[in-house]
Amino acid sequence: MTRSAQCLVVGGSPETHDELREAMTRLEIELDEMQQDLGDLNPDELAELAFRIDLPELHHIAVRLDAGLDLQGREFEDLTVEELTALLSFEDTGATVET
Repeated sequence: MTRSAQCLVVGGSPETHDELREAMTRLEIELDEMQQDLGDLNPDELAELAFRIDLPELHHIAVRLDAGLDLQGREFEDLTVEELTALLSFEDTGATVET
């Protein structure tokens, strides 16, 4: 287990854990330079940050969140953790939302 101010990495093979720890370090360095916390970033900002530090999986999640929010006409700040999780799960199904 590796814990930092804004991230937690648990488990994985030694190689995977090392890769995630390195990614976590890059993420936190960028956040420190931006003088922001991870939770302060909206999906657009998170997508840009993930692209900049070469985290394609995180970039993909942020882009999907942004698209889902646009589709529903909602704001990131207005959703709970549970609603954001459901939004990502819904996006996985390939279904569409009528608004």
